[in-house]
Amino acid sequence: MATNSDPVKTSQSTALVPYIPKEPLAFQARKMEARLNDLFMEKSFKAQVADCRLSAVTVRALVLAGAVPPPQIGPGLPERFPGTMEELLDEVREDEPCTVRETITRTINGISYNGLQPFNKTVKQIQGGRSFLETRIDSRNEEESGSTCIGMSHALLKQLSDQHGIEGMYAVQRKKGNAFEHATVVIECTDGYVLLDPRSSPDYRIFKVPFNGPVIIHGKTFAAAASGSQIPILQTDHEGEVEYCTNIANGDDIVAKHFMMESPFNAPPRKDPAFPISAYYLEGEKKGRGSRTIWVSPLKAKFTFTNDTIAGGPERTITMSFKDVLKDGFRAQLERFYMAGTPPTFNIDVGSLHEQIVQFATNAGIIDEMFREIYSGKSN
Repeated sequence: MATNSDPVKTSQSTALVPYIPKEPLAFQARKMEARLNDLFMEKSFKAQVADCRLSAVTVRALVLAGAVPPPQIGPGLPERFPGTMEELLDEVREDEPCTVRETITRTINGISYNGLQPFNKTVKQIQGGRSFLETRIDSRNEEESGSTCIGMSHALLKQLSDQHGIEGMYAVQRKKGNAFEHATVVIECTDGYVLLDPRSSPDYRIFKVPFNGPVIIHGKTFAAAASGSQIPILQTDHEGEVEYCTNIANGDDIVAKHFMMESPFNAPPRKDPAFPISAYYLEGEKKGRGSRTIWVSPLKAKFTFTNDTIAGGPERTITMSFKDVLKDGFRAQLERFYMAGTPPTFNIDVGSLHEQIVQFATNAGIIDEMFREIYSGKSN
């Protein structure tokens, strides 16, 4: 991650150039994480900050460490499914159209991954006069316009209820004692918990975790807590322990803010100079890799459109600046990208896709200013 000690003022539709302190923020966050106690402690956040003498820590570091927003306890847990994990997943019960396993696959495959959603929603609230920490992100009902893991988890919960009368639990994942950073669904059965993870690869979506002992899945050890636990699953691997926590009323907002603070500095999963540090992406087909993917690099103020259904040529990879997508001809270019090669693999329609990309590019200056504020060291 490159550093900028002298940030450049950006205007609307230009590159995001956040101020990055000389000391790497990841190191800052780790130091702070070591000082903070469990997120559920009774002391207020301000008392924690005072105790730890962290008044100069940036908002971004606080979010990444899990200190803000503080978690809010929800209304409680639903009744467990009155059958086994196998019965839950693979039986077709009376008046149900298909198995739960089929519903899970269809639901996740039917939603395009869309990392622009949290930013576009936050910008609307900032334009209304709220600070970043005052914004509240709700990721429900995003199926048709694409979503992150947060909205996909809500879609799973809705489909389980509508199609099967099953009440699952929204569960947020964190490295033990740290920040919530991923959204999933957990369903308690008579013999264990079923974990549903809205990943692109179908091999990493459904995990059965029995009550009678730990189980190893894909090299990770999963252990089930007692029935009715608000931390029903503990996952362990060489990187440490991961908790899945339920009954967090503001889990959407916590995970969304963590995603927003972390994602602009993550490189895409390919070693290719055409794909620079990328903030967010929109993904098509869910088979481990998207056949159409749009990478967004706010640090370079550009979009990279790649269509893996085309073997080569100029249409396979197209790069456009934020300013380019605001021009009149962009809609036609986007439609060619959307339709070229094999049939479209985005579930989001081209009109909504165009609207969200343009909205993000138009508000790049607001997003840039938001990052400047969260680096200012102010925590309120």
